[in-house]
Amino acid sequence: MSKKLTAGFLVVGLCLMGIIPGLAQKTYSTLAEYEKFTGKKIEKFNQAPELAVRVAAGELPPVEERISDEPMVVEPLEEIGKYGGILRLGATDPSSLGHDIFTARLQRLFRITSNLKDIVPNIAKSWDLSEDMKTLTIYLRKGMKWSDGAPFTADDFLFWYEDIILNDELTPVKPKEWSPGGELMKVEKIDDWTVRLKFTIPYPVVIDRLTGGDIFAPRHYLKKYHIKYNPKANEIAKKEGYDEWWQCFNFHQLRGGIFNKMLIFPPSIPGR
Repeated sequence: MSKKLTAGFLVVGLCLMGIIPGLAQKTYSTLAEYEKFTGKKIEKFNQAPELAVRVAAGELPPVEERISDEPMVVEPLEEIGKYGGILRLGATDPSSLGHDIFTARLQRLFRITSNLKDIVPNIAKSWDLSEDMKTLTIYLRKGMKWSDGAPFTADDFLFWYEDIILNDELTPVKPKEWSPGGELMKVEKIDDWTVRLKFTIPYPVVIDRLTGGDIFAPRHYLKKYHIKYNPKANEIAKKEGYDEWWQCFNFHQLRGGIFNKMLIFPPSIPGR
């Protein structure tokens, strides 16, 4: 089944992730693709009333300046919804965040469409999987930002790989999902908006893996707690109640960092 799905993903990837026909909800990788396939032009962007108030008060820049240079366009299933309201979800543990809320807030490089069959870009603009399925090139959207406004670039991928995964104190056991054939993949930065993953054996399920796993981390935020970038990282750790810098780093990465503070809210996906 993986081979069949990957073959479909490859065709889509080579087409630069354009519209996928036959889906109930149509997705376009960029504004340019939307205009090309529909003949329509998006004249303006909307935002939640609460954000409009902050723009008027000078606390936020206009929405046109906050979205990425290459926003994704998703057509609504029925109609454009209304901002606000109450969302009620069930959870198996009253103290848990809930998987639905977690996945709705944490955006991934790629996402599975509503028909549960196809994968399309999300944070990423497109991808290219080599014929031997050993190399995946990921093209990011220019202008993407972390929720605090810092740029989201290929450096965040290198930081995750070189300073978290390859660091034996932070990652004593390397992740199996990124070590097919028993050897850890390599991550390369081509430019600020292009990242390349290299495997020693064919890895056709890599696209599927990236719909649920992250291979990036907020370098600008976390390097304060990393001994490589901050010689006083151990001092910070002790002030926060930890014995070692890597314990403090893990807290900020998993809880105070990506989980609570540094969630990516792609401005190209309204309401997220």
